Amino acid sequence: MSTSTLAPDLVLPGSQANLHGPARARDLGDFMEATRGQRIDSDTCKLLTVPPSGGIADSPSHGTSMLGTPVRCPDYTRVRNVETVPDLTCEIYNKTLVASNGYCLHLRAYRKESQGSPTKVAVKIFRVVLGEILKALKRELRVWKSLNHRNIVPLLGLVSEKLGPGLVTPWYSNGNILQYLRRVPNVKREPLCEDVARGLRYLHEQDPPIIHGDIRGANILVAMDGRAVLCDFGLARILDSGPAGFPSFTIGCTLRFKAPEEFANDLEGGSIPTDVYSYACIYAQIMTGEPPFHWHRTDPPIMRAICRGELPYKIDSIVSRHDLGFLGPSWDADPSCRPTMSHISRILGIPEGAP
Repeated sequence: MSTSTLAPDLVLPGSQANLHGPARARDLGDFMEATRGQRIDSDTCKLLTVPPSGGIADSPSHGTSMLGTPVRCPDYTRVRNVETVPDLTCEIYNKTLVASNGYCLHLRAYRKESQGSPTKVAVKIFRVVLGEILKALKRELRVWKSLNHRNIVPLLGLVSEKLGPGLVTPWYSNGNILQYLRRVPNVKREPLCEDVARGLRYLHEQDPPIIHGDIRGANILVAMDGRAVLCDFGLARILDSGPAGFPSFTIGCTLRFKAPEEFANDLEGGSIPTDVYSYACIYAQIMTGEPPFHWHRTDPPIMRAICRGELPYKIDSIVSRHDLGFLGPSWDADPSCRPTMSHISRILGIPEGAP
């Protein structure tokens, strides 16, 4: 993966040649795979950025595109409170694609600071920008920006890009928790599980409670001090909203972490009991290194197993002083019988009221 530090937001070597490869195909997935870890030149981007029907109208304001070229910025004042979630479009530069999936692009970038050196940030660009999804995005981002907890990824602001709106958060060099555990397999795992519990308990204790809706390894990052932090809460509900939304268990490949009632009811992104079910799954995955239902390799048998109420792990195979206290009850087929995150935190030895 190529990394250049503070060079201008410009082109790949031989950018004209690039137009005859991935860009000519007009397929964003193929293009992103071909350009992973590289700069994307302006001409290539133009071939891939036809505004979707029903998207945000242009406003008279101007900003900087993901390639550093001047563009007319969408008017996000229609869908959010600018003072609450700052527009960082003109402060973000030197962007490099690091990953992509069905609904967004993940970029590494830098943010200009008024004092001191630029800081590295992560930018998530959404490819789905229809009006109903933007309204949901507005609600979730206002909530996210107001949160302050050491186990919650802070939202820094928004960016306006030709490919869609984007979120800006700090850059976590350790990656997500599964990547971290593969690199540092001998690290103590119980503190990571406790960090996730603290963050999820904090969300559930808000008034009204905040449902994460997509607890899994990819949505748990690890800070430089080894602390686990939750990200992307509420985004499953955004992606499920409106006719252009995608089922969250499809795009995120989170089927293994879904509670049985999520297939029987329209929960619009989950509930407190489904978060608890998913937390028990990620706890077991962190402790064992195996995903839920690891004996199944494809989705159909996993879905059948979940709907039959089968447990995602064999509890007696999980070696931990905590497992018998909450894992079994957390996977109860009756959501009302599952413990709360406050109860689980007490079992894990996290003091009441501790941050």
